[in-house]
Amino acid sequence: ITLNQALGFLGRPSVGVPRQSLSWSMPAVRRTGLVRFASDDWDALTHGRVMDVSRFTQASGFRVRHTTREAFAEFAASVPAGALSSERVDRGLAGAAGLARRFRNAVAERGGHR
Repeated sequence: ITLNQALGFLGRPSVGVPRQSLSWSMPAVRRTGLVRFASDDWDALTHGRVMDVSRFTQASGFRVRHTTREAFAEFAASVPAGALSSERVDRGLAGAAGLARRFRNAVAERGGHR
């Protein structure tokens, strides 16, 4: 799975950074100590890794029990929900829809736009 997918599973917000800006922004980010990725790691985090394990399975007889997505979903279920958990997003959308309905009704009661 990609980094963006992992953050989504965890309900964590993300900030998109254009790939071209990494050459000048990564040194500053590394100095903060918040991120410890090498430049080469960004491709894997952005695009994910794909591996055909069929030859390994044939040679070793080992079969994976879970896909990467299944294993990560199990992990995500074991940690506290992030700021963008599905429940919080649903509550926020319901609140926004209610606010829009109240605004629409208030405008209609006043006879439309003036």
